[in-house]
Parts: sequence; C-alpha cells; structure tokens
Amino acid sequence: MKRLKRFGFFLTAATLIGFQSTLMGQVVRSSGIVLRGAYWNMDIRDPVVAVHGDEESVHVGPAGGYITFFSRVSDQGFFEFTMGAIGIVDVDSRGWDDDDVDVKSLFPFLIGLRHNILSYRSRSQLQPYLSIGVGPYFYADVDVANEGFNESVYVATDTWFGGYTGCGFHIYMARWFGLNVDLKYHFIQFNKEHDYSGLEFGFGIGFHWGR
Repeated sequence: MKRLKRFGFFLTAATLIGFQSTLMGQVVRSSGIVLRGAYWNMDIRDPVVAVHGDEESVHVGPAGGYITFFSRVSDQGFFEFTMGAIGIVDVDSRGWDDDDVDVKSLFPFLIGLRHNILSYRSRSQLQPYLSIGVGPYFYADVDVANEGFNESVYVATDTWFGGYTGCGFHIYMARWFGLNVDLKYHFIQFNKEHDYSGLEFGFGIGFHWGR
C-alpha cells in the first residue's frame, strides 16, 4: 500500500509538471508499440542469495517483460493487446552432485482499454492514463532435481483467468518515441488472495505512429 501511495504521489506531481511542458506541436499518435521490463511483486518471498558452507540457495525474480500493441478507439481511448512473460528461478545446491532447479513462469495474454486523462489534442509531453483489462494467465512449473546419477523432472501447467487495473504515463521524447512508466494490480482468478495476484511495476520505451 505504501508503494502504491508513493507511485500515486509521483504520478500526480509528474502530471502537474506535464501541464507546463509541450509536445513540440504534436498531438498524441493513434497507434504504437511499447516494450517494457517489469517486476511483479507476487506474494511468494523476497529475492535472496544465501550461501552456507557447501549449500547454496539462489532466488531470482519475479521479473520479466512485456510487449504491448495499442490503437486509438476514441479521442482519449485506446485498445491494448499485451503479451508478457514473468519468471521465478530457485536454485538449491547441496554439493557437486546434489542440486535442485525450479523455474516457475507466468505468461499473461491480455486485452484491455486505456484512457488518456488529457485530451488527445493536448501538447503536453507527459500523458497520464488509466487502464483496465482481462485475459488468460498461462502458468508453468518445471522442477529438475539431480541426486548423484539420478535425475527427476517434474512439470506442471495450468491456465488461470483474471484481470488488472492500472495507471501510468507516457513521456514523449520525440513525436514518434517516448518513455513509459506503468503500474498494474493483477487479480488472478479475480482473487486478490491468490499467490500470484499483486502489484506489477513496469518501465519501458514506446514507438508511436499514425494520425
């Protein structure tokens, strides 16, 4: 909740600053693509690296990336299609011949709507927005364990349906290019208590075209 409040304060301050800036005479373009890296604050556990004698434990993630395509459907509304991949890697080693590698992955395929807060004719370089969407989240868990000459592989998959709400802003650096800051809250199976529900913070770049 504290992170959400800090982001809200930052978004408000940036919006006020954005009202004073200009977009070099260019209105917001009608189409584009955004490439974004993301950190998903799932309710799993914090990233950690620990070494104890011959035992080593490494936890990486949850982090990943997204690609979003968008197209204008109204003066301030945009249709969005997003594909992403989020991963968590756990490595436990108990010697040269005894280790366990567990990789959990989540692949969201989401359709949504984005509403720009400012008019599409606004010449502000900073364009804040609100967003909402739904779609499937494909889950995969691959666990490979080695113990001496014995190796075992465990694979589990599942498909969850859910949705998200979010906010963020584009910062136009040129008429066709800009930065993107994005915050979403994902409701896996529309249940905020689900292990994989939670906040996701993203930062990326966007390429824009069209009238």
